[in-house]
Amino acid sequence: MFVGRLVELEHLSKYLSIDRPQMVRVLGRRRVGKTDLLLKFLEGREARYLLVPDLEPPLQLQALGGQLSAGLGAGPKVYGSWDTFLDDLEEDRRPLVVFDEFQNLLRSGSPFLSRLQDRWDRRWQRTGPSLILCGSSIGMMQRLSDAKGAPLFGRLTADFHVRPLPYREARDFHPQLPEEERVRRFAVFGGTPFYQSFALRKTLGEAIELAFLLPQAPLRDEPEALLRQEFSDPTRANSILQQVGAGTPSLHDLETRLGVPHGGLSYYLRILENDMDLLQRSQPVLRAQRLGRYQLLDPMLRFYYRFIGPHLDLIAQGHVEEVRRRIEQDLESYVGQVFEEVALEWLAGRPEVEGRRLDARQLGRWWDRTGNEIDVVAVGEREVWVGEVKWSSQPEGERTVYRLLEKLPFLGRFPDKVVRPFLLSRGGVDEGAEKALRRSGGFSLTLDHLSAAFAR
Repeated sequence: MFVGRLVELEHLSKYLSIDRPQMVRVLGRRRVGKTDLLLKFLEGREARYLLVPDLEPPLQLQALGGQLSAGLGAGPKVYGSWDTFLDDLEEDRRPLVVFDEFQNLLRSGSPFLSRLQDRWDRRWQRTGPSLILCGSSIGMMQRLSDAKGAPLFGRLTADFHVRPLPYREARDFHPQLPEEERVRRFAVFGGTPFYQSFALRKTLGEAIELAFLLPQAPLRDEPEALLRQEFSDPTRANSILQQVGAGTPSLHDLETRLGVPHGGLSYYLRILENDMDLLQRSQPVLRAQRLGRYQLLDPMLRFYYRFIGPHLDLIAQGHVEEVRRRIEQDLESYVGQVFEEVALEWLAGRPEVEGRRLDARQLGRWWDRTGNEIDVVAVGEREVWVGEVKWSSQPEGERTVYRLLEKLPFLGRFPDKVVRPFLLSRGGVDEGAEKALRRSGGFSLTLDHLSAAFAR
């Protein structure tokens, strides 16, 4: 089931419609939907798609040659060199060639890269096919061009980093479900299409069991499999994710818990943040630096390190019912945390409430050193929206409003802006809370408001 990716498809189309050969790199971690994106893009286009196997170089040559000769409608052909393979690819005269899982050529030490570089420099950059080089090992794919002497340095014409879908697109995996069920599925499986596939046409409980709890469940070892794409030994990276998932947000505490000297995690944090999009360090909006917190960026990993990783021993011993019971007890509390991020995504989309549109210049959570926190602060040109986000099925009362109003002075003054407090609650607000918000110039929202906004 192909969902979303309209922006990516548009950008690929724009770059590859230029009237000269292009060399485009597409990278992103495994399972994120790169292949589906490329196959969707290739629909109706004259192109050649080749999947690079994870084999020794001579076997890679014969496997790719087999794919090419089959596509040409010819019988099996034995290739003696990469140059003869490239000759046939050139004779094919397809305007676009896609190499998927390109990192397998790098990993094997194949001479293909030097032959491709020579072919591109001599002819293809002027008269050859455009190339899409797609890979899952982000570090390897980046090393193709990151310094002088790299095989493709100065040759790439475009770069696409494919990331998990945002909620506004991932919700379309479940068009028949009410919004709250879509939020729950996003909280468990995030925006990675492969993960979301486990929740199609199933109850959430059935999907969790299939993905995580059954013998040989496909996502039970997924974090380690992800990390092995970038780390030969994933132990330290896995420990970082486990600690952040368990609620260790600061760098100092991470270093202390893992017994690492200051700066000893920098290499791993850089890859987990910048390359793999698994980790994020955020600062409180409107505050000075040095209050940063790490959090897991992918909801599936958050779910895993909260509910699955700590109980792998119980799962291995067959005590699945105990794990299922713990998930059921705490799931709604967990979903509420992800719902806050759904709210931030909604605010980033320039929402309109009661005829007023907010174009947020600053957006995020707010906290201080004394434990005060506000779920959402959005600073626009003329207004500041300050809100609490609640996943409770029951209407929120006046106390919730007053607790929010008590925190407003901590944010400082906005002499040229109107501050509007609000509550976003799945269960709505009662009459007293609504009146208290109105007296303060604020408003209330329900999940229906977000549903309508995302549908637009």
